[in-house]
Amino acid sequence: MCYRGIVLIVLLGVLAAGAFPVCAQEVSDLSGRMQRPVMQRLVGAGKWQSRRSGNDSNWHIQLKRLDDDSLEGRITVVGSPLIQQAKIEGQISGSEVYGVVVGDNDVQVATFTGSVFKAGMSGTYTTTDGDSGDWSWERPVGIESVGD
Repeated sequence: MCYRGIVLIVLLGVLAAGAFPVCAQEVSDLSGRMQRPVMQRLVGAGKWQSRRSGNDSNWHIQLKRLDDDSLEGRITVVGSPLIQQAKIEGQISGSEVYGVVVGDNDVQVATFTGSVFKAGMSGTYTTTDGDSGDWSWERPVGIESVGD
């Protein structure tokens, strides 16, 4: 009889432990900043067209999509007088994407907005020097899932 009571207590303890969700913990990097769990890594390339010059140029991007749908990574831009490489920070909200491009000197150089669809993304951008234009990522987005 006592044996059954112990088994029942252990079983209830296991069931109770499973009733509470286990969340991913934030961890800090070597600088002490908190790091959020990464859901996906996005890698790709696309085009941008300046309204000022009318020229089409290319860009390459490497992003991390975090568990809160925020984006962070690097962009390399071909043909821009303003930047060649920069940090990119953004947010996906439903089928919308928006964010900023920040130079390596931590100065914002552009903002962007757009739409996410199965074949890629597209939208508009505005730079701090007064230019604006369109950007596109018109091929399937390279996605690598991370974690579970």
